[in-house]
Amino acid sequence: MKTDSEIKRYGKIVVFQHWLAIIFVLTSIATGLFLVRDWFIHEFHIYGAEMYVPTPDFTLSLHRLSALGIVALGIIHLAAHISHKEKPILPKNSMNELRAALYSLLYLVFLTKKMERGSGDKYFKTQRIIYAFTVYVLGLAAITGFLFMADILGEYMQIVHIMAGVLVILVAVHRVALVIRKHDKVALRSVLATGTMPMWYVRKNHKVWYEEIVGRGASEFETPVEAKKIKKSSVKKSKDAQATTSVVSSEEGACILEDKGKEDKGEETQP
Repeated sequence: MKTDSEIKRYGKIVVFQHWLAIIFVLTSIATGLFLVRDWFIHEFHIYGAEMYVPTPDFTLSLHRLSALGIVALGIIHLAAHISHKEKPILPKNSMNELRAALYSLLYLVFLTKKMERGSGDKYFKTQRIIYAFTVYVLGLAAITGFLFMADILGEYMQIVHIMAGVLVILVAVHRVALVIRKHDKVALRSVLATGTMPMWYVRKNHKVWYEEIVGRGASEFETPVEAKKIKKSSVKKSKDAQATTSVVSSEEGACILEDKGKEDKGEETQP
């Protein structure tokens, strides 16, 4: 198994969904901040702040469109989870993974050298619990937003929606901070570009997943390009082996004929 082999972690569609999620969430946060500022100014009668950065006219519409985009992505994501038997991104031991997430906060402030303890699965414990929490807070923000639009519980629902938005911002800040702290170009490239990871990286950082790959056979996880390279290499080795065998067979045949000729010649010269 080659250490430079590229192992598939995400499909191209999933990488595209990552980009859409980033765009929709950032748009929702940016427009939401404008709307919260306007609500704060109106509730507490603090006027003049909007003069420095006026709220664009399309802010509310864009906020709602980005929310619809997040909901659509969520439905597609949920359907993908239902259709797949294996769900490695979902939490396995919530309490253990919650402790790992808290431990990652120490990592962010440089009090520990590693993001978490223990061997790494395909997804780290911190990633699994943060993923679940992200789904929860985005779902809460979407539900409270729709209820507020339907004028259910009025201003109380608006406050809950704002609190959900604050949680979304905190989760986004945590994930971005982890990316900056780790400055892991390979993992970032995998999430946003190629969807793959080199075998050496998997062996170093995802030991449990690496053992699974070795046990089940690397060809199951390798990218089509990598599999094609390995197939060509195997065909070439097979041809070389056949050529070597034919050469050896020809040499053995020549030796047999030579020995037989010598024996015939010896018989003729005998009196």
